[in-house]
Amino acid sequence: MPPARSLRLILWIALSAGLIGAVYARAGHHGSDDATLLTWLHGALVGGLTGGGFASLEVLVLRRASGDPFSGLPFLAHLALRSLIYLVGILLVQAMVNRLMPDAAGRIASITQTDIAFSVALSVGYNLLLGVDALLGPGVLFAFVAGR
Repeated sequence: MPPARSLRLILWIALSAGLIGAVYARAGHHGSDDATLLTWLHGALVGGLTGGGFASLEVLVLRRASGDPFSGLPFLAHLALRSLIYLVGILLVQAMVNRLMPDAAGRIASITQTDIAFSVALSVGYNLLLGVDALLGPGVLFAFVAGR
């Protein structure tokens, strides 16, 4: 059983990713009559599933004794490979949720170029933060940002 701290971290990341997903989904329907509770729920579900899934992968698998299987790669290659894996995961979850949750008119939403750009930005940004944190030492970057 993982420590309670790890589970709280995964839950916190899943909830915050769900909130980001809901806000992003709402922003994508700005000025549209289609921006309903279903839109918020769709975005929250995509964000929560991807955030919780990748947080679980990071905390429960990659940061364990076995370590990151890509850790021997140069930093940029490591960043690119992990970001690509995250991007594919985000888009797969979004496609799955799109199929399971059609809009109010029964249409299945498609993945737009804006969705892909947002997903790329999130996956590269998240992995860049994790990579720099790993280079500096666990927790040093976040302690620095927090002013400790």
